[in-house]
This record gives sequence, structure tokens and C-alpha cells, in this order.
Amino acid sequence: MLANAPSSEIAIQPLPGLTNRNYKITTPGGTYVLRLPGVGTEKYIDREAEAHDAALAARAGLTPEILQADPATGLMLTRFVDGAETLSAAALHDPGTMRDAAQILRRLHDSGVVFRREMRVFDKIDSYLRKSPKAAAQFREARHAAEKLRDTVDGPERRLVPCHIDPTPSNFIRGRGADGESRLYLIDWEYAETSEPAYDLAGLSIEADFSVNEEAALLRAYGEGVKGATSDRVAAYKASLYLMAGSWAATAVALGNNVPELEAMAEKRLRQAIVALSQHEGPDSAGAPLSRG
Repeated sequence: MLANAPSSEIAIQPLPGLTNRNYKITTPGGTYVLRLPGVGTEKYIDREAEAHDAALAARAGLTPEILQADPATGLMLTRFVDGAETLSAAALHDPGTMRDAAQILRRLHDSGVVFRREMRVFDKIDSYLRKSPKAAAQFREARHAAEKLRDTVDGPERRLVPCHIDPTPSNFIRGRGADGESRLYLIDWEYAETSEPAYDLAGLSIEADFSVNEEAALLRAYGEGVKGATSDRVAAYKASLYLMAGSWAATAVALGNNVPELEAMAEKRLRQAIVALSQHEGPDSAGAPLSRG
């Protein structure tokens, strides 16, 4: 595909990315996005599962067409979406854009596709922290306090559906579909697993920094009263996801990813986890309070 195009007719433009390297590749025959894996990602990302799940999402019309995915190297080539614009956190505060984001998550959750892995939040947190003694020490107290949420976010009562797991604003892009109409897509399926709808809704609320009222509007746009997507479950997932995101960022730094934003993310998410856990009512909430130092 790319090999047949003369190098003089290929234009390469870097695209934003926190852990991976992404490039827009323009050729006479079409425009594509090339993803090269970031440093150390092979230690915590299952590229075979990613290729499988991304292909399912593409067939469901949720993500751009996957043209090539090589699990051995982590390389992925996708079709570039015409007129594509990456959403920002600020953009998601627009009620119409928030509604569109809620609706594409609802489409994913109701799609019936079967992802290869099941998210177990506390297993994931612990897997990150085992990779870095420094991160484990940094998060030890918060991890202990979070144990009261295990039955809620990892227990047998969960309603399991296909989830994106990483619904940060930059993983939503708006562009023109084959029919020429504007539409929203989800990209970057590295972490996709089955979980509860509340997981993705909590993740989006965190990453977009929604207020209490905006989070309520998000849940209304998604669908009120949907099992696994109620406000109490979103609150429990938010407390857990602050801890997970911070653990992931701290471990990524320890594994050699020197992106400055990651270290700041680890510290910020740890502070947010401490606050959320101290406010959350759980079976062990009468225990010793977390330090805020």
C-alpha cells in the first residue's frame, strides 16, 4: 500500500500522542494514520487483543477502518478520516458534543461485540504497581484504602459490556463519514475490555473534568436508569479510576517513558484518589483516614 508510492510523493505529518508515536501519511492513493508503539508499552499492552478488538469496533462503525495491525511490533495503519478533528476537554463541555460522546459510548456498550479481555480494576492496578517498586510505595496507602470498592467495581453483580476503557477527549475524533455527514469516532483501542458502562462514563467525566451538573447531563444523554450506568456506580468507578490512572502513569514513567505530562498525571490522580476515597461510603469507610500530605 505505502510501498508502491514514490517517496517523493509521500507527506508525513506528526500527530499528537501521549504514549505512542502517530503520523498522518498522505500519498497519491489515500491518506492514512500510522501508529508506532511507545517505549515500554509492550510490557503492559496486549497487542493481539488490541488488534482483535479494534477490528470488531471498526466493523461496528465505531472507529476508522483498520488496514493493518501487527501484534508483534505494535504497528497499526488506519484510514484517515476526512476532516478529522480531535476533541479537547473544552469541546466536550458543549452540550451537543457531550451528547454525541455519550451516544457513541452507548452504541459501543449495546453493540454486542465480544472483546477478548475482562477488566478487573484492582487486578489491573496491582499489575501496574508490581512493575515498579517506586510506584507501589507512592500509591500504597491509597491502594489499601481503595480495597473497600473491590466488590462494587469487580464483583459478580456487574453488567459486563464491551468498553473502550480509555475515553479521554483525544480519543474522540469528529470527521466526515462515507456519506459526507459529520460524525464522531472512537480511536485507540489498546485498553479495550469488557466492563460496566459506568467505567467508560466515569472515565469520560474524569478526563473532561465535568462538574456535578455536567456529569448528570452526561448520564441523561446516555440514558437514565440504564443498568450499570447509574450515578452511584459512576462515583465508585471514578474513585477507583483515579487510582488506576495514577498507577499506570507512575509505572509508565518508571518503565522509561519520559513524557513530562505523565509524572504530573501520576501526582494529580493520586491526590484525586485520596479525596474521592475519603468521601466514598463503603463497608470499611470507618477505618483510618487517608493522609493528605
